[in-house]
Amino acid sequence: MRLFRKFVFHTLTAVLAIGSVAIWAQDPEARARELVKRMTLDEKIQELHGIREPGHFRFVPGIPRLGIPAFQITNGPAGAGPGGTRPQAKATALPAPLSLAATWDLELANLNGTIIGA
Repeated sequence: MRLFRKFVFHTLTAVLAIGSVAIWAQDPEARARELVKRMTLDEKIQELHGIREPGHFRFVPGIPRLGIPAFQITNGPAGAGPGGTRPQAKATALPAPLSLAATWDLELANLNGTIIGA
């Protein structure tokens, strides 16, 4: 009986290991398509929209059953505002730096820098 249990344990372990490797062996696009196929409509909306409640936004919950982690949306150089999951104040949205550079307007670029530095 003990030998049988060991056999079953090792067989299941091997099957699970091979199955998990097969998933990650796929190219990223195939894995993404498979994940989206397995998501419910509500999960798809959640990934696009996240949570938007007063004082608690920019947070997208994970989907544990699919192994999708939660993530926090933060601002980069095109805006000023804190990241993190704590309640957040309002932020100033600014044009993307590349768009600003395309204007060749030095006065506008200087104003942009003044706002970011404030």
